[in-house]
Amino acid sequence: MNVGDILDIHFKGDLGLLVGEDGKFMVSTNGGHWFKAGTPTIGSADLTACHIINDTSMLVGNFGGSLFRSTDQGSSWTSAGGSANNTIYRIKSNQQGYVLVTQSTNARYSNDFGRTTTAFGTAQNATNMFDVLPTASQMRFVRNENTEFRVFSLSFPILTNTSPVQISNFARTNEDLVDLKMATDQTGYILCRTSNEQFITYKTTNGGNSWTRQNGITSPIQLSRLGLKFQTFGAEQLAVGQYRWNQNTTEHNAVVTSNDGGATWQTTTVPLPTGVSNFHMRSVHFFDLQTWWMGFRNNRLILTGFGSGSNPSSVQPMGEKLEKLLVYPNPATHAVSLQLPDEPCTISLVDVQGRVCLQQQVTGGLQQLALDVTPGMYVLRAVGQKSGYVGQSRLVVR
Repeated sequence: MNVGDILDIHFKGDLGLLVGEDGKFMVSTNGGHWFKAGTPTIGSADLTACHIINDTSMLVGNFGGSLFRSTDQGSSWTSAGGSANNTIYRIKSNQQGYVLVTQSTNARYSNDFGRTTTAFGTAQNATNMFDVLPTASQMRFVRNENTEFRVFSLSFPILTNTSPVQISNFARTNEDLVDLKMATDQTGYILCRTSNEQFITYKTTNGGNSWTRQNGITSPIQLSRLGLKFQTFGAEQLAVGQYRWNQNTTEHNAVVTSNDGGATWQTTTVPLPTGVSNFHMRSVHFFDLQTWWMGFRNNRLILTGFGSGSNPSSVQPMGEKLEKLLVYPNPATHAVSLQLPDEPCTISLVDVQGRVCLQQQVTGGLQQLALDVTPGMYVLRAVGQKSGYVGQSRLVVR
């Protein structure tokens, strides 16, 4: 199924959802190793945002401002509200099922796992960014004033007469608010775009009561609310992905990651495949700092790669499978066995920093790999040298 431009991707566990143009979508139940086409379409407008709340509930929003909900992994969809002519940019939720929807001119919320949504009052406006605390029944939102950011708190369930409480404000110069993400109930980040198209983050460690400016990225990345993905993994790991271009130069795409809460950053440039034009990244979902799926224009490409400064090793067409690599035991200590196709293969073991720790050329079939590495989380990847086979699996080394 041709979904056109892939406008958003989201995973929760092995359940994945990607959305595109003209109401078209695809679902994966095995972590993105294969997507199946969704039918029928969800409305007729371009689907601009998607979000999986839990194993039974997922939401999508479109360019026209409509919101739809599925409780059967995308087999059927019902209306969940929305505001006409009000593009949906973001959908967020927490473990308790409280949902926030950011639109082009306002925001919506849900107290019932997205069954119904209600628009916020006039206290919120188009420049706000919202997030739900991961475990607590509260949210944070940031309002962009002329010379400062104001951070507010609001408690769930949200009632019609509920008033937000301002908890902090801080000055800034020539910075536009782009996104807010609470990594934990106490630690969170505000992502901003500067006047010269760079970006920086502000960090809180006390639930938003105070914020500290972190270091920025020196290379310019084109940031917009539509298509940008800003994710956190625990309190210190951050990832940002977006199409990047410089006027009158070759287009390219990149992600940037940080292991220290934004103090330092690493840039991963996505190489332009030979013979491919209009290679514009429109969406990305990070499983962690080293493994991510990226959606591009024209339905053609989903890319999986390794972050934190290491260039991805392959660009994969939508119509081909990324196989789940059979590895055992997992977790492992000194060695693992893996089943490969009967052809020469390259095996790579990549750590959470994106570094290739082991790499071997093997003949294929059943192989054993010695693990002379420190304990931790890795990605084990195998690439066939004849058939184009690509297999991948996460591996825990103890």
